[in-house]
Amino acid sequence: MKEVETMRVRWVLWFALVVCLSTVWISGVGAKEDAAYQKAMQLFEEARNLPPDDFIGKEILYRKAVTIYPEFAEAWNNLGNAYENLRQYGKARECYQRAIRIKPGLAAPYFGLGDIAFATGDYEEAKKWYEKGIALDPGDETAQKRLQLIESLLGKKTDLITAEEIVAAFSSMVTRGPGGVRSPSITFPEKTLPFDYNSAEIRPDARAQLNEIGKALSSPQLAQAVFEIAGHTCDLGSEGYNLVLSTKRAENVRKYLIENFAIAPYRLAAVGYGETSPLVPNTSEENRRINRRVEIRKIAERAEKPAANASEFSVKVDFLYLEGNRKVPMRQNMILTGDDNYQIFFRASHDCYVYILQVDSQNRIFQLFPNPEYTPYTNPVKAGKDYWIPDKDLYFFLDEVQGEETIYFFASRNRPVDVEEAIALSLQGESAPLKERLVLRGVGGSRQASPRVSTAEPPLSGGDYFYLVFSFYNSTAEAQPFSVPSPQPEPSQESVEILPSPSPEVVPSPSPSPRAVPSPSPSPKVVPSPSPSPEPLPPDFPDLPPGVATPVDFSPEVFG
Repeated sequence: MKEVETMRVRWVLWFALVVCLSTVWISGVGAKEDAAYQKAMQLFEEARNLPPDDFIGKEILYRKAVTIYPEFAEAWNNLGNAYENLRQYGKARECYQRAIRIKPGLAAPYFGLGDIAFATGDYEEAKKWYEKGIALDPGDETAQKRLQLIESLLGKKTDLITAEEIVAAFSSMVTRGPGGVRSPSITFPEKTLPFDYNSAEIRPDARAQLNEIGKALSSPQLAQAVFEIAGHTCDLGSEGYNLVLSTKRAENVRKYLIENFAIAPYRLAAVGYGETSPLVPNTSEENRRINRRVEIRKIAERAEKPAANASEFSVKVDFLYLEGNRKVPMRQNMILTGDDNYQIFFRASHDCYVYILQVDSQNRIFQLFPNPEYTPYTNPVKAGKDYWIPDKDLYFFLDEVQGEETIYFFASRNRPVDVEEAIALSLQGESAPLKERLVLRGVGGSRQASPRVSTAEPPLSGGDYFYLVFSFYNSTAEAQPFSVPSPQPEPSQESVEILPSPSPEVVPSPSPSPRAVPSPSPSPKVVPSPSPSPEPLPPDFPDLPPGVATPVDFSPEVFG
């Protein structure tokens, strides 16, 4: 009997010990979860306090927040919002779906999925998501208006979007939730704004829709607003070629509207995104038709008219290579080898900040300017001063990686802190979209060569920012001769769609912290040669062949 009593006491003691240890362990896990949640919330608030147009900064902070605390539904929603504003629609869709799985009662991610479905022209799918969101948040006026527009579009017998409908879509900035103010965009696929294969010329059958756009943008309701005209392609053809083509098409749409409707040039900015911002994956011909489009987005309610005596911000830029002992302008899509030497020249009309980046076919990263290895000069650059990259008698040469090389030239009158942060993150290996991060790669090094010759002046003018893209091909390796790929044909046309504004950011309610366990370029070589120093730059420059040199107004977007 005494032995039984002793065993009972032992079992009681063991049970008490287990309960005690379990309580300590659970308390420890809870404390760790609380600490993770608080850290994620701190990042969340930092992201919300960033400028409304700093979507790269927001994306970085929200991504860190959900990494630290994966059950943070509001952070997933706002990360989706950032991706949507950065035109990374696939990632945005995944984030919205993750937010819904974590917190089905949160309305904002339903609206976000509705916006993306609406942008792709899947109006039935968009209607489904809007109705689910409205059931959770009946007071959302933006979603209510969008449902009405969907019903109108589903009942239409023509693909043409009328001037009245465009004015209605753009007539006011819309606010949904605390994420900020934004504006809807209108997307015109290739059926209504068609272009011939490998051409940027305006076709006669595109004029009906362009005339409706012109009437809308010159109407009294929109006469002061500023718009971005963006060209997009599918993935057929090379990346650099698609950037060139989409930019020229956007610029020709801009030119048509200015010439035919007397719209002030400073109210319209043209930019080409090439294949970098697909609405849907390029996995079928139908999806490629959806991705080939022109998008018009309102980026400000009012533009300040430039002063009559104010000079426009412009930059003379040229890409040069040595042919024998003389320097000549490079041509778009030309072929170079490791024996060729090339150099970049620029001169800005105003003091500004310049960033020159290069990308090779294997996506290796390097920065050409500013870079003390190639020139002692740095930002800000001085107005009217000649800059040669690399400096003095040095030239770039290519490494052994064959394929397309693309140089990105970005200039800003004001210091673009978000661009500098994006470049730094990209060079450190952060996973991020190449074009948003503005990164560079694939230079074999720099070396001495000989004389200087003329530069060219691309048609850059207007605005405080611009962006230039130049592509050529590396055929260095002798084992596998390289040929420039022919552009792929662009298949047939599609119908007009209206792209809604990205859904807003949301603020989590002050409810108790949720419980969850968080889941855990090589430098270029400098090879000197005994070549003589370059001669002074001649005062007059010949024109470059047509390329991608188009003003892009990156002034603050107003869609949160």
